[in-house]
Amino acid sequence: MNGTLNKKISNWIAVGFKVAHLNLVRSYQAFIAILGIIPIAYLLYILMNANQKSQTVVVALTASPYATVMLIVALLDVVCAYTLWNFRQVMLQHRRVFKCTMILLTVAQLLLGNVILFVVGLACLFFSNQVPDQKFAKFSQVKVMLYLTSVAYLFCLVIIIRLIIH
Repeated sequence: MNGTLNKKISNWIAVGFKVAHLNLVRSYQAFIAILGIIPIAYLLYILMNANQKSQTVVVALTASPYATVMLIVALLDVVCAYTLWNFRQVMLQHRRVFKCTMILLTVAQLLLGNVILFVVGLACLFFSNQVPDQKFAKFSQVKVMLYLTSVAYLFCLVIIIRLIIH
């Protein structure tokens, strides 16, 4: 019964992706594009918010620590998007690297409240079986990016939780 339900849900998801014309490359490129566009939208939001209050951006960020932390998260998103774009050939040729990266980034985006990237990350993980399972030689640069951004995301998450509690 449970296996049948899982198969039906998996088939519905596959049909939904087929209707949306999604595949591995498109979902990966969408993840990178959204990861790069969200910081621009957030910066525009900060600029509009500061303009409505007749303040400079620095004063608006000083007045709201939450906005400052989320700006740091947005800048980390830009770094991740740039790195994922540069290493797209490595990512799309090695299943283990792809899954590890997408799981870390998808969970980090969920914890930080970015539901759109969480959903697109799940689509990437759904298609991850299409990535060839090859041995890889140069994973150290991707590892460094993963470790640094994961630590930075967790640091920002801790700060956000502390801001919410206090």
